[in-house]
Amino acid sequence: MFSFFYRIFFLIITPLYLLWIAFRSFSRGSDYFFHRIGWGLKSVREEAKGALWFHAVSLGETKALQPVIPKYREIFPHAPVVISSGTETGYSEAKQLFPEAYHLYLPFEPFIRSVVKDVLPKLVIFCETDLWLRFIESADRAVVISAKMSERSAKRMGRYSFYAKALFRNIDRVLAQNETYKKRFLLAHCPQEKIVVTGNIKVDQNYPVYSAEERRQFLESLEVKRPIVVLGSTHEGEEKMLIEALKEEFQLLVVPRHPHRFNEVAKEIEKMGYSVRRLSEDSAKEGIILVDQMGLLCLCYSVADLAVVAGSFIPGIGGHNILEPCFYGTKLLFGPYMEEQFELRDLVLSAGAGEEVTIDQLLSTTRRLLEKKEKNGEGQELLERLKGTVERTVANSLNFMS
Repeated sequence: MFSFFYRIFFLIITPLYLLWIAFRSFSRGSDYFFHRIGWGLKSVREEAKGALWFHAVSLGETKALQPVIPKYREIFPHAPVVISSGTETGYSEAKQLFPEAYHLYLPFEPFIRSVVKDVLPKLVIFCETDLWLRFIESADRAVVISAKMSERSAKRMGRYSFYAKALFRNIDRVLAQNETYKKRFLLAHCPQEKIVVTGNIKVDQNYPVYSAEERRQFLESLEVKRPIVVLGSTHEGEEKMLIEALKEEFQLLVVPRHPHRFNEVAKEIEKMGYSVRRLSEDSAKEGIILVDQMGLLCLCYSVADLAVVAGSFIPGIGGHNILEPCFYGTKLLFGPYMEEQFELRDLVLSAGAGEEVTIDQLLSTTRRLLEKKEKNGEGQELLERLKGTVERTVANSLNFMS
């Protein structure tokens, strides 16, 4: 009965949804619109039968799949790979990291069933979150890896048990990042026997490795004369507060989280009275450098003297992957709003691999850290200790199939 009313609800809101995605497709391209309604997917429907279907809603989850997908391919070498995304950044990153895979924006609930039934995936693997009932019901087997759930979502699903029970009925395994998330899934009516704590796959990523020559060339292209501070994965409202806090004392590289904001951020910096140089433009202009190209965040971290990982200085985002700068031995700062990445926060703080600061503490802490010439060796040692999560996750995600 619930499934019937669920379908009716989505049929009612579909006209409004079509208007919404049509509007968003102006900045995201036609693929965004057509994929969302299940069109333009002929190659996926016809060539990806029996695929391993990975769903990663955004950029961070997509990056986290980099060491995971090869492990699954070792076990299923002949299975095609399908990667569905929920955002433009995730979609672009997936195409760059896995060019041999089939890529699509995840179709909306009323349109997903026909795509899944054409593909007949061997296994659907959700990365972290973004679980959709019709998608899960349409798949024969589904698991959630590196699973997490906010406290708010857990309480909401706990109240609406009819929805939660329908959702988890068709999920074979929930591989939680830690005990806290396990408790939240239990509160959300996920059966205990389906939950296994295997860790956060973000701690075991394959980060890009750059040669000394690649780093030298990138530094030459920047033409900087001051210490480099990267403001990574910034969101609306953060650029202004971070730039005002640090002024022009350092060479700032601003890397917005979402590419559709590049023009908006450039105008915001100019409005603040600062000169802005867009990295995509061949210019020797001095000023704050706006990294307005996709896929360069890790390269920026690799040449930086210090990284400020954003998404953590305003409420509502919950932080991003603060382990990325650690891989390159780059000094690390992040803000106080890390509720979605609390495990990474605790790991970094306990290892002395980074510091949590308020916006008022940012300038003085940056100055203090840049006085030290040593790299962030604690961060690199931390990553070495955390290896093995991916293998443990993949093994536990498949043991129910034996």
